Amino acid sequence: LLHFDSTGKLIEAPIATPNLANSDEPLVRSPQNPEVLFNTLDGEPPLVIAHRGASGELPEHTLEAYRRAIVQGADFIEPDLVITQDGVLIARHEPMLDDTTNVAEVFGEERKSTKILDGEEVRAYFAEDFTLEEIKQLRAVQPRDFRDQSFNNQSEIPTFKEVIELVEEVEAETGEKVGIYPETKHPTFFDEQGLSLEEPLISTLQSTGFTDPSRIFIQSFEVANLLDLQNNLLPEAGNTIVDFEIGTDVIGVLGSAGLGISSSTLELTEMDGNTKVAFDGNTLAMINGVTGFDVNTSVVFA
Repeated sequence: LLHFDSTGKLIEAPIATPNLANSDEPLVRSPQNPEVLFNTLDGEPPLVIAHRGASGELPEHTLEAYRRAIVQGADFIEPDLVITQDGVLIARHEPMLDDTTNVAEVFGEERKSTKILDGEEVRAYFAEDFTLEEIKQLRAVQPRDFRDQSFNNQSEIPTFKEVIELVEEVEAETGEKVGIYPETKHPTFFDEQGLSLEEPLISTLQSTGFTDPSRIFIQSFEVANLLDLQNNLLPEAGNTIVDFEIGTDVIGVLGSAGLGISSSTLELTEMDGNTKVAFDGNTLAMINGVTGFDVNTSVVFA
């Protein structure tokens, strides 16, 4: 493990990875280092999720960074999603384009605007003030000056659709089925701009056919938009929501329409006090600390 400070500067390496050989829990070995053991909830190898792609080597959130991460063995790539003026999802870590693109070299100061983001006044080049055609004039740059700057101004800013197409292209070339872990960035902020992230997210997944529940995890630092996705938008789009009732609480698990998820095909496995939820051999979710589900009485398909 590497130890970084809050600015991303490497402080020391390596810190010994914990060896859990004396644990009573299920253990799996690291594929890269068989002598190092990991403790996971379901006894399966941990997922490797490439945050922003191989962002330590190439400018983040570019097709090149995602492709390199896949070559390096990532199970999932993680695109952060913001939106353009004309409603197209693009991969950027923040609404502001200043630090990760050459926007200041392409457009003048007059394209900057001042907005309230997370309670603070920010003046910047905001993605939602540019059309996709204008975004495609930009090139990505490495935002951290201690990392390699030699790949700056080479890569386009990809759309979410292009990220999915990359994963499908890799699968066609190699047979590797890599997943995508999209994060909706600042959904409340974008709602205030009149540009919701959730509807185009669902639309893009459906139009590309990338709906395998074992290969798509949707994340957000906000809760309200995830609840809206679960309770309203995904069911309206024809997806299956499997609700596990735990007393007065409900945990929702997403499955894609047309896959045939039902009480007879859902697989529930109890493991050390947890419940593994799977379909067709693929894990959909891990419900921690709860067992004893009856698929006919405590599970609701909507």
